Amino acid sequence: MATIKTIKNNYYLLTKQERFGLYQKAMLREDENELEAIFAATSMKSFNVIDFYFLREEIFRLDTGNLLARLGHTAMFKAFFRGVGGRLTKEPEHYMKMASSSAYLYVIETDAWAKVCDDLGFEVDWFRTLTKIICFAVDEMESLDFLMRDLAFTEDQVREFINESKGKNLTEKSEIKTIDQLVKSYRSLIEEI
Repeated sequence: MATIKTIKNNYYLLTKQERFGLYQKAMLREDENELEAIFAATSMKSFNVIDFYFLREEIFRLDTGNLLARLGHTAMFKAFFRGVGGRLTKEPEHYMKMASSSAYLYVIETDAWAKVCDDLGFEVDWFRTLTKIICFAVDEMESLDFLMRDLAFTEDQVREFINESKGKNLTEKSEIKTIDQLVKSYRSLIEEI
């Protein structure tokens, strides 16, 4: 942790990367005094931004979070789907159900974000085209979309599978992640911006 005096006296000796590192560490520690010292020692630049600039940035963050969730569900689907035909697998039916559960999660994440974007007049394909350019895994995920949708469990099938696996009766809708819950969650996050 740098002292406030050290920051003020040596700030311009640091590279931009070192200054950002100080800022990031202070943010992680929630050290308001050090953050104030960093801001006081930093030269500020003035520029004009469009009135929805910060909304745009938050929407990109939400889209990135959705993308990461979908990529994670795709990775799990692939792992379980490969396990179905694996030589070491003694329970291919169980692996297939796990693959179908992962596909369910992929589908509801994909469709919930698309629904929210559509409701708000955003072009979800624009976000997805941007990420496809920089991330090969997105191409791979999209090539599996049809298969995952075809093999995905319904909400009731997921509930039945979890009941089987855990030996309990899930009757509450809130105990299973649903597309409606995801839509509501995304909308509330956007409303907070």
